[in-house]
Amino acid sequence: MSAARRRRSRPRVLLLACAVLVVEATCGTWVPAVAFGAGAASETAALKHFEEGKKYYDAGEFELALASFQASLALLPSPNSRLYIGRCYRTLGKPASAYTSLRRAMREASDRLEATGEKRYTATRDVAAAEANELEPKVPRLMLRVPADLPPDFKLTLDGAEVPKEAWGTAVETDPGRHAITATAARHRPIEQSFELALGEQKTLDVKLARVPTATLSLSFPSRPAGLSVRVDRVAVDPSAVDRECEVDVGAHSVAVQAPGYDDFEWQGVLADHESRKVEVRLVPTALPAARTAGTPKWVTLGVGAVGVVSLGVASVFAFQARSASNAEQAKDPLERDPAEQGRIRSASTRANVLFVTGGVLVVGAGVLAFVTKWHDDEAPKKTGAAVLPWAGPSGAGVSVSGAF
Repeated sequence: MSAARRRRSRPRVLLLACAVLVVEATCGTWVPAVAFGAGAASETAALKHFEEGKKYYDAGEFELALASFQASLALLPSPNSRLYIGRCYRTLGKPASAYTSLRRAMREASDRLEATGEKRYTATRDVAAAEANELEPKVPRLMLRVPADLPPDFKLTLDGAEVPKEAWGTAVETDPGRHAITATAARHRPIEQSFELALGEQKTLDVKLARVPTATLSLSFPSRPAGLSVRVDRVAVDPSAVDRECEVDVGAHSVAVQAPGYDDFEWQGVLADHESRKVEVRLVPTALPAARTAGTPKWVTLGVGAVGVVSLGVASVFAFQARSASNAEQAKDPLERDPAEQGRIRSASTRANVLFVTGGVLVVGAGVLAFVTKWHDDEAPKKTGAAVLPWAGPSGAGVSVSGAF
């Protein structure tokens, strides 16, 4: 071959190397539709699993065959893999799963036929459709009907798998045998129900929720001081969420709120079914302790008064003595009067006058102090009193003061 001809043939070789791998589309042949390149490893592994599944299927080991076909389908979608998965389910006594797989195999083969125009998908489509139609009368169907007014968190499961909302109230192909449904929702009693489903049976189950008696409780805060602590029924709650209504059991409930610098707030009440209660939490600042008013001690007032009374009493005695001595001297002849005695009389009179003035001032001062005197002890009141008794004797005079202070 000349060099020119070799150069012209190279593009043809490259096109052939990048062509799509085509396998005859018979019912027993795997049908990939992937070009060589990045997906070659996955395609090779998928083909290996498919061939392994065929061996198990022909040997009657249908569970092993099912696992191999599912592994092949996971690596590379193929209508024929899904066709054999349906056949495995049918043989294992799961007509609903088989029917679903066969119908999907039929649709996938039909879609590829329309998209590519390749006739090799015709056999898979026709065989899957025929086997699905033959199996359909034996397929059980289950309809789960739920109430219209469902809570947002309602959850329905069948044999542990959640039933999507779109399937509620729809007859869904379900394998025969024993099944169990569960239904849960907040403030509703959970439902658990088991039942049997026979071949070809059409069963409808009504899922009826039983509501738990419920009341709603919320808190409102005219002010939210820092350090707020909230407890509802002795359980700490997030202060930022307490203004939202929360559902609670009927019966007695309590609210306790604390904040630094405020008096504790407490509320207790009984809620009935369907009752909604909003508790307004008004926090009152803690009053500062009142300053103890200063006052004159009572012993000072009583002491001043007592000294004043004593001074007046002594002044009276001096005045009496001076008056008596003066009268005695006046009764004598002027020539017989004793000048020394007259001096003593003047001295006694002076002392009496000084004591009268001092006593008067002290008594008046005691009267003024009486208005600002703290007569009662806040902590331990005591009885107080005083007794003042003037006295006089041959050698002098005075006042006796006694009492409790």
